[in-house]
Formats: sequence, C-alpha cells, structure tokens
Amino acid sequence: GIAAVLGHNWSVFLKFSGGRGLWTSAGLILFVPLINGLVPWGVITFVAIALSGLIIWHSSPLPALLGVAGAPVTTALTSQPTALSLGFLVLLLIMVIKRLQPSTLPETMQNKKLLLNRLLFDRDIRDRKVWMYRKPADERKQEGDLS
Repeated sequence: GIAAVLGHNWSVFLKFSGGRGLWTSAGLILFVPLINGLVPWGVITFVAIALSGLIIWHSSPLPALLGVAGAPVTTALTSQPTALSLGFLVLLLIMVIKRLQPSTLPETMQNKKLLLNRLLFDRDIRDRKVWMYRKPADERKQEGDLS
C-alpha cells in the first residue's frame, strides 16, 4: 500500500512528479484494517477530523493533514497492532515530504514562512485566491516576471 502511495506521488511515468497521495492514503487507512479483521479506527478519525475541519475552515489541506496525523495516534490508542500504527506514521511522513518538496519559489519569501505555508496550506502562499488564479510559469517567463 505504501508503494502505491509512493508511486502516485512520484510516478516514473510523470518524471517523478504526481499527485499528493491523500486519497490513496485514505484508501489504505480504510482497507488495511478491514482486510485484517480490525475496526478501521484510523479512517473514522481521518473522516471526522477532515470533515469537521472542512466545515470549520472551509479549506481542505490542513484538515487532511490533521486527519492523516490522527490515524496513527488513534490506532496506537485503540490497542491495534503496532505495525499498523507505524504504517500510518509512514503515510504521514510521505505526505509531509511531498508537501515540503521544492518547487519554483518567490525570491522575496523567507524559507520558514514558505515551508510553513506548504505544510499547513499545501501551497507557497497563504492567500488561496491569489494562488489559484496565478499565471502559469511559462507565461511568467515570457513576460519576464519570475516572482
């Protein structure tokens, strides 16, 4: 399952780029306990945190991260196998690495602020509308604006 998440995030067919692996991870958090005859407390926690965060903040990146972070904690607290908790912890680590993966960054931004924005909001800047409606990098290069 972890190989599927890694393959989704860093696909060899896309020159080691790809998605964020959130729903692949969510499927893994759901089905691994079920096929082993366990109650999927990790997915119950994930869904509860993600949905409540989505309702409260009207945003999905931070609640999704918190939901994935809640899965290993819940499985450890409910006396489920340690291997399951460690597997969910690896999924969280993969998600954090993917979010912090370098991309083109603005010259004027501080590294700490940039990393915090990437970790919490899954984008380089805090303002979602500006991020969603920015020009593609190819258009900025043609205009000479690389910020």
